[in-house]
Order: sequence, then C-alpha cells, then structure tokens
Amino acid sequence: NFVRAPVVGGSAKLPFGMLPVPSLQDGEVTVLLRTNALRTDRDGAVRGMVLARRFVGDVIVSRVLVGELELDVTVDAEPAPSVGDAIRLSFDPSNVLIIDA
Repeated sequence: NFVRAPVVGGSAKLPFGMLPVPSLQDGEVTVLLRTNALRTDRDGAVRGMVLARRFVGDVIVSRVLVGELELDVTVDAEPAPSVGDAIRLSFDPSNVLIIDA
C-alpha cells in the first residue's frame, strides 16, 4: 500500500490519522503501509468496507475501502469479515515506512 501524504509541522497527514515524522521538512512523501499497519479493531477509529479477501497462512488479507483508498489489510482469520462487511480498524504507525522525502 503506497499513499502520498503531505507533511506539515513534523507530521504526515494520512487519511486515517497523523504519523509523526519529526525529522522531515514540510512537503509531500510517499508512505508504505504494510498490510498490518491497519488491524481489525471493533473500537477502532478507522472505518472501512471489505471489497475482497484472500487467505495467507493463518491470517486473511482483505482489500478494504477506507475513504477513497483501497488498502490491503491483515485481518484475523477467526472471525473473518466477509466481502461487503463494514469493519473498524486501528492504525499502528510502527508498521509504516517513509519511501521518499
């Protein structure tokens, strides 16, 4: 998942939250979101809808529509959301990389 994000005042503004990047100057960056940067969480602040899913070992990677973005997200296999389900996610900034600055 590659997302372009503006950096303002030491934070990259992603569609689902702010990512601290204190070493970067204001501008725009490409952010790589690993599939586990967003995880299913019934109390999560990020809302999405499952568009597709595939099994990968003991997890499922679902294609999730978050706002206008389609993102691959790791979800637990038990219970697995179905295509068309609305889900809630939490954001884990430790599973994010800045590709360019």
